[in-house]
Amino acid sequence: MPQKYKRKCKVVGDLMADIKKNKADSLNTEKKDWIALLPGSKKPKLSVGIPYFLEIADHIHKNNKNINLIIPIAPTTSTSEYLYFQSYKNPITKHYSSRIKRIRNIKNSIFDSVIETSNNTKIYLINKHPCYEVLKKCDLAITTVGANTAELASLALPMIVILPTQHLNVMNAWDGILGIIGKISFINKFFTFIIKNWYLKKKKFFAWPNIKANKLIVPERIGEISPKQIANEALFLIKNKKYLKEQKDNLSKQRGKTGAVRKLAYIIFNSIKKLS
Repeated sequence: MPQKYKRKCKVVGDLMADIKKNKADSLNTEKKDWIALLPGSKKPKLSVGIPYFLEIADHIHKNNKNINLIIPIAPTTSTSEYLYFQSYKNPITKHYSSRIKRIRNIKNSIFDSVIETSNNTKIYLINKHPCYEVLKKCDLAITTVGANTAELASLALPMIVILPTQHLNVMNAWDGILGIIGKISFINKFFTFIIKNWYLKKKKFFAWPNIKANKLIVPERIGEISPKQIANEALFLIKNKKYLKEQKDNLSKQRGKTGAVRKLAYIIFNSIKKLS
């Protein structure tokens, strides 16, 4: 931070460390392993994420029936959007074979509904946000790049962070200036080329725990990677839990101390007091 701005700033700590967990919303993990799938929260990301993650889920289920899959639905989306983005109305679905057969509601469960794919894979959905206690009990998360990687890191939840580049022409899935520029059709291909051949190679890390530590703590899979490759890696990690434990330990070491929220509230309170 430039010296001239330091007097205006105060470091309060790691806000993510103060995340509260509700012990009532917990998973029974005694008999099965659990993997959380986080395909994104914005419509452009979901246009890629839904067909891609459905394919991951089917590959996992095909090879290991002892793994349960969950999706914590982001508050910015809904099951109706999930149905839309897995349909032929979404042009990206033509690259993938997995489809949703139906979504049915569940009663007397911590889950709200369940997706059943055309290959009979079940993916449990939870609408409550946040659902940290459920996520905390998972063995692994497979997630897109974004702020959710910081949330998962605060829970010390091992993860695989993915950014499939075979659909970078869907540029409005990106945040900020890249997303705005990508909506201009005649320069879309040019910027896709620039991002693939410069931006992705120049940027060191994409997942927040890696950025914070300035080293690789959680695996980042960036490139033209298939859902099958991601599913195989997830299956390997579930089978070899020593690697999950190692990642979990490293995430725990990076987590800050609690108390940041209290400090921030105190600063706000004193600022208001001075104005009154």
